[in-house]
Amino acid sequence: MGREPELLRIDRLLADSRGARTSAVLLEGGSGVGKSALLRAAVDRADGFTVVAARGVESEAALAHACLLELLSPLRGRIDEVPAGQASALSAALGWSRDGGPGDRFLIGAGTLSLLAAAAGAGPVLVVVDDAQWIDAESRAALLFAVRRMHDDPVAFLLAQRAGIRSLPDDDVVPVADLPLPAAEALLSPRLTGPVVRRLVGQIGGNPLALLEVAARLSPAQRTGSAPLPAPLPMGPRLAEVFEPDLAALSTGAQAALLLLAAAGDGRASHVTAALETLGITAGAGAMDEAQRERLVVRDGDALSFRHPLVRTAVWHRADPARRRAAHRALADTALAGDDVTRLWHRAQAADGRDDDLADALVDVADRARVQRGFAASSAALERAASLTTDATRAAERL
Repeated sequence: MGREPELLRIDRLLADSRGARTSAVLLEGGSGVGKSALLRAAVDRADGFTVVAARGVESEAALAHACLLELLSPLRGRIDEVPAGQASALSAALGWSRDGGPGDRFLIGAGTLSLLAAAAGAGPVLVVVDDAQWIDAESRAALLFAVRRMHDDPVAFLLAQRAGIRSLPDDDVVPVADLPLPAAEALLSPRLTGPVVRRLVGQIGGNPLALLEVAARLSPAQRTGSAPLPAPLPMGPRLAEVFEPDLAALSTGAQAALLLLAAAGDGRASHVTAALETLGITAGAGAMDEAQRERLVVRDGDALSFRHPLVRTAVWHRADPARRRAAHRALADTALAGDDVTRLWHRAQAADGRDDDLADALVDVADRARVQRGFAASSAALERAASLTTDATRAAERL
């Protein structure tokens, strides 16, 4: 949905190959934006093509020729059509012969080209590589050798990767951006009403994976708009997998800094640094620098914000309740003098069990917010106050 320009470019790629011309396209975009869906659409459109496909796997990126083996195995029966020297080097690299030598890189690349050309002699060939950012260096070199040197063979190369290494000329790169609002509405209809879709897109953008994962975990009332969207937004397993590698690779200090930022709400770097020190992490500035280098947060002076709202959701959901409470306690202990509401809110979020004094204080905050027409803040304070209230009747009244 909403991918007509990208599909037209794919159709042109396939048409070029049907006309005995080699061409290549690199789909480039963020995780979950729909690159794999476009690859599947290309395969569905490739009538009459021989399709060979491979997918980069992060854990196999250090295994030489792993991607090339997956890609070329369906064509192994044509290895005799490849010049002898190239065939020997390619077979050795892919484990198709008993010769276990490393092989000549040039001959492996040339053998890849020749094997694809041999297959193209029987009809057009579509080469599909997903998650190209994770293919091993040796496979990448052989594949790009073929891409750059094939011209008049009916071979179409279609690759997809996250933004990063540019391996093809800019003219061959097709950015895959978030869905526009009309396409997002079509994607989520009839699961969500139009106003809810617009609010959701306003919060997290038009990433289709994110929209589908979050929508699937909303309550019936939230889907119709009769209840507000939760904060933080819910996160399904596929979406969690997108962020987990980046978050898991961070140091303990950087992970703690991100959790504090997720809990803080105000996004002040100085507040996060002070809270880190109360947790025993003295290199607070270095921890936040690390998060910036990994493009998880953006800093403007003392203002900190997550690169994407779903990064905050991922950080929050991967932390257990005890760590969340500890983050709120640290923020309460380091709240600015005079900022009693912030300190109280963090104390309430850090509480483990009932506390009538905290509940009464939150009711006062709710009353003040209501006078200022801050109805959402008032409701949040009353809901938390109810959960802290020991008397069931008073808790019900507050709800």
